[in-house]
Amino acid sequence: MENEKNSNQDVLLTSLIAATNNSTLEIGVTLNVNGNLITGLLISYESYLKATSERLKGHNKMADVISGFFDKIAKEHAAYKESSGGAPSPSMIHLKDAKLIDGNNTFNLEYWRGKISSVDGFIIGNYQTN
Repeated sequence: MENEKNSNQDVLLTSLIAATNNSTLEIGVTLNVNGNLITGLLISYESYLKATSERLKGHNKMADVISGFFDKIAKEHAAYKESSGGAPSPSMIHLKDAKLIDGNNTFNLEYWRGKISSVDGFIIGNYQTN
């Protein structure tokens, strides 16, 4: 396993994401990123690609082209997982039902994608706002 002292990524978080990327598992997490909280359900890269594609379909021609691009990447990723026995080591984190909490403001983001190396800390579980 990677030595945390020599990495910009948290080994535990990266392992959790890797497990998610190789399954249909969804896990509630709250991340601290540059002083902001981001909370949501940790999902696989493939789930993120498919959901983004679906959200874009049918809006206009350009959105349909971009949707097709996300579909293509999802299929290529699935083929890679099948041929190699699993997803590659993650560098990105994907959340659904995401919320950004910045002081007194909460922003509903639906889906969120960010660099694992930008996460300052995390907890397993969703942060509940009043």
